[in-house]
Parts: sequence; structure tokens; C-alpha cells
Amino acid sequence: MEIYARRYNANGDPVTDEIRVNSYQPGDQIAPSVTGLNDGGFVIAWQSWEQDGDNWGIYLKIYNEDGTVRRDEFQVNSYTMGEQSSPVVSNLLDGGFVIAWQGNSTISTGFSVFIQMYEPDGTPRLQGCSSTEDCPLDKPFCDPTNTFCRPCVSSSECPDPKMCDISTGRCGECFSDAHCSAGPLRFCDTTTLTYKGCLDNSYCDSPNICNLTSGMCELECTSNDQCISDPTKAICDSMNFQCWGCTNLAECQPNKMPQLRQMCFLFFEYRLLGS
Repeated sequence: MEIYARRYNANGDPVTDEIRVNSYQPGDQIAPSVTGLNDGGFVIAWQSWEQDGDNWGIYLKIYNEDGTVRRDEFQVNSYTMGEQSSPVVSNLLDGGFVIAWQGNSTISTGFSVFIQMYEPDGTPRLQGCSSTEDCPLDKPFCDPTNTFCRPCVSSSECPDPKMCDISTGRCGECFSDAHCSAGPLRFCDTTTLTYKGCLDNSYCDSPNICNLTSGMCELECTSNDQCISDPTKAICDSMNFQCWGCTNLAECQPNKMPQLRQMCFLFFEYRLLGS
């Protein structure tokens, strides 16, 4: 068996030819349910035999007003073990639609009733899940009763070491820099809600600068010995704790390496000529 449809106008005259709805053809496709959408489109749902890998599964397809396909058939049920059957689809006042069906689940030995809501283009409003790993950041908890993703309401619903921000329903390691302790990962990435190190000097309080290797805000130097990698910045400024070029010959200390002393001298001489 397969699913077919044909559109008619208000007078009962056909406005489209007969069309086969289901793309998947092995096994049976039965129990269709149809609803119109506010924008003139329509939705057809049905149950399909073993298309989801085990017993009956729930599928739907969305059409535009003229009968062209808005979104091709896709699977509705996220839990696929056992039977998912008897779909009923209905439009919503805001333009979306809802589908309900009965099916096996992990919460009951018999049938339970499930729903899923969609936008007119088929984007799910309730994301189905079988575990928390299936859920996005804004709805991080997989509700074990209804098997859809929802916002967290306590930190016990977040995987360690994450915590729940009840005001947004999101799980994260942090929600602002205030949640971060001193150390290499002392900043909060507010997109991924994870700890991160500094990315540039703007992350650091003066006179610290960002060490891109460690991700830590550090003083560039506390002594001249830490400024030997760049001869043109051979002096550690004792106020800013950063390596600078020498400003007088006295800063070119005798105990520096000969090459560095020469570079410091030449750099100072160049600055004199330049001025």
C-alpha cells in the first residue's frame, strides 16, 4: 500500500493530478492524516513499515498551495524501537502544525502518546532525542518522559562539570568571566559556554599581556634577561614590565652578550641619528 493525494477547489473540482506522496516504497505506507496550513500549504503524515529500521515509523511531507513539494518526506519519531503508529496532524493558529502518534518507548511497556510541533517549513519546535547528546545548547536536557529536548531547570540535568543557568535554561562550564578561576582558562566563551584562555592583550589587565602559547595573562618581563630574544627590545621596563628598546647607553650593560650589546648600541645610535 502507498499514500496518494489530489487537491480540489471549493466546488469539488480537481486542481491537481493524482500524486504519490511517499517516496519510500518498500513495505506498506498507511494511515494518512492531512491538515491545511495558514499560508495555503498542507501537510500529509502517515506510518511506514520498517522505514525507520524497526516496525512502523511516522513520516510526513509538506506541500505548497500549488501542490509542489515544500519539504520532502522525513521521519518524525526519534525513538525507533518497536511500533510508532496512528499519526494525527493538525495546524496551529500561528501557522505551524502539530503531529501526535502512539508508540513504544523506554518509559512504558505499552504504548505512550507523543507529539512534535513544527514551523511551516518543517523546522521542529520540539527536538526529539534519545539522550542528552542529541540536544542543542539552548535545550540541553533530553526529557526521559517525552523524549524531546528542553531547557535545564537544575544543574543535576547537566553533564559534569557543567552547571545550569536557570534564567536561560542552558548548561555550560561558565556563563561569564566571573565563573572562571585564575589560571590558563580564565575567560568564558559565551557562545560555547566553555572556558578559554586569552586571545589577545585586550583580555588582560595592564601591565599584563596575553601569552598566546599558554592562554594566560602574564607580565612580559621582570628583568632584562627575559628580553634577549629581540635585540631591538632588549630592556625590561620596570614600570610596564614589557620589553623595550634601550634609551641610553647605560642600559646596554656590560654583562649582556657582545652581539646583544652591539645591537643595543647600534639601535641607540640609530635613534640618535633619527632624532
